[in-house]
Amino acid sequence: MLKDVQKAIRKQFFDFLGTGTTKIQGKGLQGKLAQAWGKLQALFEDDEIESVFFVNQLDVADYLESAQISTQTAFGMLVQLPRRGFARGRSAADLHDPGI
Repeated sequence: MLKDVQKAIRKQFFDFLGTGTTKIQGKGLQGKLAQAWGKLQALFEDDEIESVFFVNQLDVADYLESAQISTQTAFGMLVQLPRRGFARGRSAADLHDPGI
C-alpha cells in the first residue's frame, strides 16, 4: 500500500513538472542542461539558487556512450551515486566502480 501511495505521489509530481511552458534549446543532454542552467541563472539573477535536474538514466547512458570524459566539473554539477551520496569531479569510470 505504501508503494502505491509513493508511486501516485511521484506520478503527480512529474505530471506537474510536465505542465511547465519554458522550452530549452540545446544539442544533446549536455547542451540542454547548460541551456537550462543558463535560463535559471537569468530568471533568478538577483537570487543565489541551487538547481536540481531530473534526468532519465537512458539519456545519461546515451550521453556517456559517446562523451569524452574528463574530471571537469562544469557548473559545479554533482552526480548522485547509489547509496554513496554525491560525487563532485568524478570521472565516468569512477561512476561505474561499485567501490566508490
